[in-house]
Amino acid sequence: MKKFGKVLAVALSVLMLMMTSITAFADSAGSLEVDTVQAICEVGGAWTTFHFTSEEDGYYLIHTSTSDDTTDPYVNVYYYDEFDEPIYVAIADNSIGGCYDGEDTFYAEAGKLYFVEVGNYNWDEEFVEYEVCIEEWEEGLHYYHHDYDDDAYCDVCDYNYCNHSCHKGGIAGFFWSIANFFNRLFRINEVCECGYYHW
Repeated sequence: MKKFGKVLAVALSVLMLMMTSITAFADSAGSLEVDTVQAICEVGGAWTTFHFTSEEDGYYLIHTSTSDDTTDPYVNVYYYDEFDEPIYVAIADNSIGGCYDGEDTFYAEAGKLYFVEVGNYNWDEEFVEYEVCIEEWEEGLHYYHHDYDDDAYCDVCDYNYCNHSCHKGGIAGFFWSIANFFNRLFRINEVCECGYYHW
């Protein structure tokens, strides 16, 4: 009977893994990939510029994707105005939670030439490889959480990514400011678990 229980447990585990893999594939297959470039940056944070032209007016999401935890890419999207000055429309840099990847949305006019500058902040690597993807944007589409008002909730989907006291107001925030005074004084607890600096 014990042997049958073990075999049943293994079979159920394999079935659960297969079901989650199918769901994950179905979720990721829905996005329209307009353009994907592989960028390889050399020592010194070298950067490369690609061109992007939209066939119709609309919003686009640009994001980076890395396979390791040391690559720190950035992406700038811009065009030149009539005075040959660059006008930046998107800066895909770090997201919250210590993630090195980033994303940004921008509006592209049909037929206008946009420049997509990609590079890497980590200069000590011989070379790094990461993907830069541009997709048609729909409301609510995002890969990484953003929190520009520092309340520990994603500004797009309201996901609470950190419950630490440093993000709270009221009484909890007051007591945190006292504790953080001692953090600064003794030079401890500099960074929150979500990646924000306490002091």
